[in-house]
Amino acid sequence: GRMIEEGTLTRSAEKLAEAIEDVGGTLDLSATGASFRVRSEDLPLAMELMADVILRPAFAADALPWARKRIVAELQADRDDPGFRADLLFRELTYGAHPYARDPRGQVREIGRLTLDEVKEHHRRHFVPDAGFLVAVGDFEPRRLQSLVKTHLGGWDRRGGALPPIPPVE
Repeated sequence: GRMIEEGTLTRSAEKLAEAIEDVGGTLDLSATGASFRVRSEDLPLAMELMADVILRPAFAADALPWARKRIVAELQADRDDPGFRADLLFRELTYGAHPYARDPRGQVREIGRLTLDEVKEHHRRHFVPDAGFLVAVGDFEPRRLQSLVKTHLGGWDRRGGALPPIPPVE
């Protein structure tokens, strides 16, 4: 998710930020997707930016050390936060060995070993329309949104495989 924030093949990180900030919107990116908040009249821009970050991330090699550093700093700061520690403990007690019990960002050691190839592979495997969904809420014309989705995401190739199974929660 941090690498997606670092820009696309057509826009630098600064240009992405400028585009969304110029219309008073917000853009949140993560390892699992993208979220935008814009006025209804800026929906075309939001769909254009969403397609850009999902379909054309740059994954520049020089951005990986910076992304690693940011995540490690966040992890270390969160470990000092009693509320965060309580949440982790709660998840461990509730979910045991299930993946839901873990911090989705991983551990400091794991982040330090993360390679650019692994980042690209994660994106290739998980940023696919078969595993995705689009949620839109607000004052807009649904047919307009449908047209924008077709325009910006219509050529997005399906993977066609089964999604990895999620272990049952005990």
